[in-house]
Amino acid sequence: MSFIVWAIILVALVGVLGLRASGSGLLPGPPGLPLIGNWSELRGKKLHLVLTEWARRYGDFYSYRVGRNSLFVVSSVAAFDELFAKKGSLYNSRPLTSAMAHRARRRVLQTILSGQNSKIFLPYQEFESRAVLVNLAARPETFYHEAARYSSSVTFSMLLGARFETSDAVVPRKIRDEKMLFWQHLSPGSWITDWLPFLDYLPAPLAPWRKRADWMHDRWHSFFSVFFDRMNDRYKRGIAQDCFLARFLAEPDVGRWSHVDSVGIVAEILSAGTETTIASVHWFFRGAIFFPEAMKLAQQELDEVVGRDRLPQWEDRPNLPYVEALIQELHRWSSLSPLAVPHATTDADSYRGVKVPRGATVIANTYAAHHDAGTYPRPEKFVPARFLPADHPWHDAELATLQKHYAFGVGRRACPGLQVANASLFIVISRVLWGFDIRVAPSGPPRFETTASPLVVAPAPFDCSVTVRDEKAKELIAREAATLTPPQGLESASVYDGLVMDWVKQNPL
Repeated sequence: MSFIVWAIILVALVGVLGLRASGSGLLPGPPGLPLIGNWSELRGKKLHLVLTEWARRYGDFYSYRVGRNSLFVVSSVAAFDELFAKKGSLYNSRPLTSAMAHRARRRVLQTILSGQNSKIFLPYQEFESRAVLVNLAARPETFYHEAARYSSSVTFSMLLGARFETSDAVVPRKIRDEKMLFWQHLSPGSWITDWLPFLDYLPAPLAPWRKRADWMHDRWHSFFSVFFDRMNDRYKRGIAQDCFLARFLAEPDVGRWSHVDSVGIVAEILSAGTETTIASVHWFFRGAIFFPEAMKLAQQELDEVVGRDRLPQWEDRPNLPYVEALIQELHRWSSLSPLAVPHATTDADSYRGVKVPRGATVIANTYAAHHDAGTYPRPEKFVPARFLPADHPWHDAELATLQKHYAFGVGRRACPGLQVANASLFIVISRVLWGFDIRVAPSGPPRFETTASPLVVAPAPFDCSVTVRDEKAKELIAREAATLTPPQGLESASVYDGLVMDWVKQNPL
């Protein structure tokens, strides 16, 4: 038997003995199998649904194992508040990242994406939402792809000052391809060290899997460098358009950022920000099919506040509480990010008599919380009235037991881009509802199917009927089509097509 085989057997034996010595059962949870833990119960299934079923069996605070690694799962609003709010200093780090790097990244994102600074991106959202109306009026059957174009174009415009004219652009497709590849290679359970973590201590010649991890990390960094490097070059030459990345490069301490960390911000925004907004708009169209009464109330409010002679504007937002409530209910009902980005403990803790070690991974199951009938009565129904102010005539006190949701995360680590995301949703949803009726397609209601994205749950492609509401809307949208002009300085994202395709040729799979 070769030396390598004997070495692996020896290390595995030590690991098994360590597993027996360390014991298990820190919390109630599925028992699992030796060495692999609960992987066989998770493989090929939607993780959030399995974790929600386990929450019904074991309670709102339990653990499961992937290999030797125990993961803690929190599934209720009460537990969210206790751990991520009251004990936020202990539970708001991230696994596998430096706390300092994580704080620095969040600080930059919050500085540029929140508060008054977020308003610099309103012209892009304004323009793209008008383009949605024009495109839907011309080709209503393309609503599913138009939602993707809108979201991708808004994100790209804000980040790089470039937009997509069509829904079949090269760049968004390649971003999706690289995200899926990244997840397939680096998702939990895809590595032998997830099951046998002690193998990670083997020297490099005995650990060939490290080469694959390094290859995937380098590929991810190289791909998103295409976008960062072009903007960095334009910024240095003084010809960069006003956008998030240009403002980031103008930050006083940007010189302290490594190339890897700088590109990481680009990757985070392009990979996460785009997908969540696309999914939100898709869920909106699906909700419009199955809950038409909610959409009719929103249209009634729009007609009373805005009228039929102009489009909804940003200034109308404070006077459209039902539209705002509809967006909040959309976040809760869809739970499109069903599991918040995992948290990690910065120190050991004890919760409900259970020891939670330092560095433990803690998962917030927001899907389970959003669908808990004790917190959100009739959770399967789309009822915006649950988020209306108490003095609103359409307020439903029976349903308004908790007027908040966790779509943007829990505790102090909520998504820093939530203001920008909500603004994107408000302007496009209010205008689509103002201009169009959305109904079940002549072929009948769609089946409930979701996409296979690992981090975001979105409706699979479906059909519906999208028609202009009346002659007023038809005339106004026609005028928009004749006068629609991109904001000054906004370029076509096709300038990145050649760069991306060159990268693909140089980096074959």
